[in-house]
Amino acid sequence: MTGWIFTVLGGALTLSAVYVRRRFVAVTIEGESMAPTFTGGERVLVRRRGVARLRRGDVVVVRWKPPPDVNGEEHEGHKLLVKRVTAVAGDPIPADVAPAADRPARSPVPDGAFIVRGDNAAISLDSRTCGLFGADNLLGIMIRRLA
Repeated sequence: MTGWIFTVLGGALTLSAVYVRRRFVAVTIEGESMAPTFTGGERVLVRRRGVARLRRGDVVVVRWKPPPDVNGEEHEGHKLLVKRVTAVAGDPIPADVAPAADRPARSPVPDGAFIVRGDNAAISLDSRTCGLFGADNLLGIMIRRLA
């Protein structure tokens, strides 16, 4: 009888761990593009969410694939960027983002897309360089700092 209880509890714990892992991820911030709000080395807890849940002001983690280098060499993998959402679907595209987004300034952000910026704009790699981000780029929304 006791073995059965441990089996059920073990299964429940395993399912809980899988659920948590699929919904949440811890990310270490690299660099100072979000200073002074966040500094390099800080860790944040991110909840995996879809683009429909994004709001201006949310801090998000996005995946960004660097473009090929000057020799045409492809970079492997994606880089994770921690940024703040500044525009969502329907909001006007700012003039300084329009060239990278390949869209006219003040035209609406398309459905399923969003714009991000770093709090430390002088050194931030964000939508001003990378253009619009979409659902396939969004890892999730930051919900809290980790100690």
